Parts: sequence; C-alpha cells; structure tokens
Amino acid sequence: MALEDRTEAATPKRREDARKKGMVARSPELGPAVVLMAGLLSIRLFGPRLLEGFRAVAKSCIGAAASTPGTDSIWFVLSQSAMHMALSAAPVLVCLVLASVLVGVAQSGVNLSLAPMSPDWSRVNPLRGIVRLVSMHALIDLVRSLLKVAILAAICWSFAKGVWVLVLSLSQFGLPIGLSKAAGLLNTLLLRTGGALAVLAVLDYGVQRWQFERSLRMTKQEVREEMRQLEGDPVIRSYVRRRHREMGQRRMMQAVPRATAVVTNPTHVAVALRYESGKMHAPVVVAKGARLMAERIKEVARQHNVPIVEDPPLARALYKSVDVGDPIPPELYRAVAEILAFVYRLNAAARRPSVPLAGGTRGRS
Repeated sequence: MALEDRTEAATPKRREDARKKGMVARSPELGPAVVLMAGLLSIRLFGPRLLEGFRAVAKSCIGAAASTPGTDSIWFVLSQSAMHMALSAAPVLVCLVLASVLVGVAQSGVNLSLAPMSPDWSRVNPLRGIVRLVSMHALIDLVRSLLKVAILAAICWSFAKGVWVLVLSLSQFGLPIGLSKAAGLLNTLLLRTGGALAVLAVLDYGVQRWQFERSLRMTKQEVREEMRQLEGDPVIRSYVRRRHREMGQRRMMQAVPRATAVVTNPTHVAVALRYESGKMHAPVVVAKGARLMAERIKEVARQHNVPIVEDPPLARALYKSVDVGDPIPPELYRAVAEILAFVYRLNAAARRPSVPLAGGTRGRS
C-alpha cells in the first residue's frame, strides 16, 4: 500500500507491536561515532595513567624474563602482565561500555526482542535481494555513504595542509618529543573526524526517525479495524450498552414501589427517594428519569400508592446532582426533610379510619 494512503498517525498498539518485533528508530552510525568519541576522550583523560601502566608492565616482564628463565616463569610473567594491563586499561574500557549502552538506550530505550533473530527465509530470496540492491533506499544509502566519505576526506585534507610543515620537522626532535607531538597530532585528527562522524550520525538518526514514523503510519481503515479489535464490533457495543441501560431501568422500576416518595417537576422530571429512619444517614435516590421515564416512574408509584409530591426546584436539583443509589447532598437536607414530613403526615392521616383520602398526590410551591 502506498505511503500516500497512510495519513493517520500510529496508534499506541501499533507502536507496541513494532517494538515487540524489534522495529525501532535506530541509526547504525550513531553508536560507533559516540563510542569513538568516548574512547578518544577517555584516552586523553586516562592516557598518562595507561601509558605509565604499560611501561611498568614492560619493565617487569623484561626483568622477570632475564632473572628467571624457563617456561613456567614465562607463563607466570605473561599472566601477571595481562592482569596489570587490564587494570590499567579498565577506565577506558568502562567508558566505552557505558557509551555503547547509553547510546543504545537513548535511541530506542530498553527493548529486548528475539524477533529480529528469528529466521526469515524471504531474506535469502535472490530476487528480493536484487530488488533491494536497485531500490531507492539503496540509492539513498549509497549517496549518504559517498557524502560521508567526502566530508571526512575534506577534514583530513584540511588538517594535513595545516600541519604538513610540522610533520616534516618531527625528525629534528628527539624520539620522545617526536612521538609525543605525533601522538598529539593524531589525537587531534581523530577528534575532528570523530566529531564530524558524530554530527553526521545525529543527522542520520533524525532521518531514520522520520522514516520510521512514516513507516508506522496507518490508513483510516486500519485504524477502524484496530479499534474494532480492541473494543469489539460497534453493533455489539451498541447492543451491550442498550442492554445495560434496559437492565438499569428495570432495576429502577423495581425500586420505585419501595420508595418513600416521588418528587416531580411535575411533568418533565421524576425522582424517587427512599428513607428508613434509624437505618439510613440520609435519603437515597432509588430512581430518576426525564419525560417518558418520569411518566413511567409516576405510573408505578401510583400503582403502589407511593406519594407523589410536586416540587420543581427540588426535583431538578436532585435529578442533576444525585446519581441513582447515592444519598442526597447536605445542602438538600432541609428541602427533602419537608417533603418527608409531608409524606409522614399524609401516611398518618391515611391510617386514621375517620379521615377519608382522595389521593396521594399534592403539589408544593
């Protein structure tokens, strides 16, 4: 599929799948360049100590070989020398290892994947190999390599022109001074070329990052398919939501007969409250609804002789601020207490044989 069709940014799942396969943005040139610079700087920092250690090892080897000839003594001297040389070079080696690990983590983080090591028989297909050799990607790599060689050659040529006279005059100095100056020139040249390689590697990492992000892009259809896999089919999700809504409404309708009172708007909103003195700290909303659901709540309330009280401000406040199953907030205690007091008086009057009741509905202003 053409990249022009991939207009959507990669989703987190696609990025995670790519990481599991070992596909990360990585420049093959950044690691060697950083390790080279770290090695040069560590040699400049620990060079005198390293040279002194090598010199001491050489003296001890020569002295031991001259004083105690024999095969066993030679192996002992070699083992001791190797140990001393390793200890002397340890700071430089530690710097190289740390630089290698840090540049890898900085590029792609900690990513342990065996997928790149698994056999892929398509890689040994000669036809695909020829296609890769003549592809646009191979041409870009060739141009990039030629550009890198040209830049390094220009740096070396410029440096050689500046120090050519000094190099020709090194023979006039003694051996220690001449070697020291030659080592300094070589170190400067390596630092310049290493710095240039590091800059080129950082630019290459930026290009690799851009290409990697392009390769992860998705089409709109792929995004929809992934969402469908993660969340399920939209039709099924709609059916499940509808079933949950119906079950919730059914539970509300079953709770209305046990309500203490129903507060209405009077026609748009209905809220059923339940309160048991001594068992509840505050009245609880057991059902609520608007329009058609409000009519159903009032109808069930009438069928089970639950008092219906009209209080539009309280009904709207309860409907907006309290969910089903939650107690009412403290700021509504007073208004609800008046409703409950009215309901209790109504129930008490209904229990008196001498007082006939016309109905259980009364409005409040």
